[in-house]
Amino acid sequence: MRKRPIQKINDKGKIVKEYPSIREGADAEGVSPAVLYHYCCQSYGYKSLRGYTWRFTDGKKVKKVVSQNRKKHALEQRRVWLKKMRGA
Repeated sequence: MRKRPIQKINDKGKIVKEYPSIREGADAEGVSPAVLYHYCCQSYGYKSLRGYTWRFTDGKKVKKVVSQNRKKHALEQRRVWLKKMRGA
């Protein structure tokens, strides 16, 4: 697994601290590496942790890859649900 440097940023946008990896940042902050990862990716709507924004130093967000079949299934479920709600 490759290490990606992360940044801890205050509410004014200034970089407070940089860590060489998520694991080292998580150990220093006392949180799980998985939790810190989600804040760096801003997945699940996570924006800030303990008053700070977190991001990867390279600025790239990790995109979730969703298979085409899963997308089709989700769309079909939504269509069925909308039909039920409309009473059709």
